[in-house]
Amino acid sequence: MYWRECQRRLDGMFKDRSARGPIVHATSDMHAGVGDQTARIWQDGALVFAQEGRPGSGPISMALQRLGVTGARIG
Repeated sequence: MYWRECQRRLDGMFKDRSARGPIVHATSDMHAGVGDQTARIWQDGALVFAQEGRPGSGPISMALQRLGVTGARIG
């Protein structure tokens, strides 16, 4: 119950603040190599992307790619 209320409040804050630019909220819950990821994007006051899945399916990477984030090689 507590986490649902936290998420509801965060959703409201992200919705309001996304009027100034896109916001990504990403979570990763992992233990011993097993877990879940979620990623959501708010833009112009609306939720425009929401994905849940295993790390291999890449919800966080998918959200960052939607915003134009690219990787770079180090070294």
